[in-house]
Amino acid sequence: MISPQQALTSKQTAAALQALVDQVATYLEEKTVHLVAVANGGIPVARMLAARLPALGSVGIINAAFHRDDIGLQPIPKSFQPTDLPFSIDEADVLLVDDVFATGRTLRASLNELFDQGRPASVRFAVLVDTGNRLLPFHPDFTGLSLPTPPDQKVVVSAHPGARPEEDLLRIHLCPTAH
Repeated sequence: MISPQQALTSKQTAAALQALVDQVATYLEEKTVHLVAVANGGIPVARMLAARLPALGSVGIINAAFHRDDIGLQPIPKSFQPTDLPFSIDEADVLLVDDVFATGRTLRASLNELFDQGRPASVRFAVLVDTGNRLLPFHPDFTGLSLPTPPDQKVVVSAHPGARPEEDLLRIHLCPTAH
């Protein structure tokens, strides 16, 4: 457990990413999967997965902002990545990727946006960090790190691009929740 405003070490963060890579690699032995990142936090995580697992191919992006039930509390940021799927998801097996799983609201909204784009055969969910603070009945299929956090704290994952995708770095830390 890390204390408030403290970051995981680079070694701990790398271990979380590797644990996620290993779980997804096992899943990929069974089928071909389309990788879809949840904007904005899931994009660097999905790109790192794709760099380490070439079988995943290109990364699609889902922006679920307009499907959130708390949009009045968390307005859409001025800078956001729109939904962009460079492949058809109809009858496809989709791996949805995000950085942090907390309440389940983002996943619910992401599923709504995903199904607005087509009808996948299956959807699995991979997350780098699971806080355990569920409010909705969802659970990630693949988790890099379980990091229980109190309700007044949130997990923040920040990406630091490297010269090549396999050199990208992630930083995981806790900060107070804005009220």
